[in-house]
Amino acid sequence: MFTAPSMQLGKRAFKKYTYPKAWHNQFFKLVTLKIAEDTFAPLFKQGNMGAPNASIRALVAMSILKEGFGCSDEDLFEKCEFDLLTRMALGLEMLDDVTPSLDT
Repeated sequence: MFTAPSMQLGKRAFKKYTYPKAWHNQFFKLVTLKIAEDTFAPLFKQGNMGAPNASIRALVAMSILKEGFGCSDEDLFEKCEFDLLTRMALGLEMLDDVTPSLDT
């Protein structure tokens, strides 16, 4: 309960945060969810070596957001860590959902 930002927001903020046509919800629905991770499977070896430590879907969506925001890698990772709307756009709904590391 305490890790869901939507449960901590006031009435007006909750309405904006959950509004289906808000940019972050549209991005999640129309971009993030449409990224097929299996398309990228041939790029990584099977087993425990070579696969990234983060979701390919999240990494590709982050690349798109980076271009859209026109920001640096460091700024993007800061947004992913602390900006609730950016996190929601990536499908990181809970505060304890782990964002990819800058090293990834």
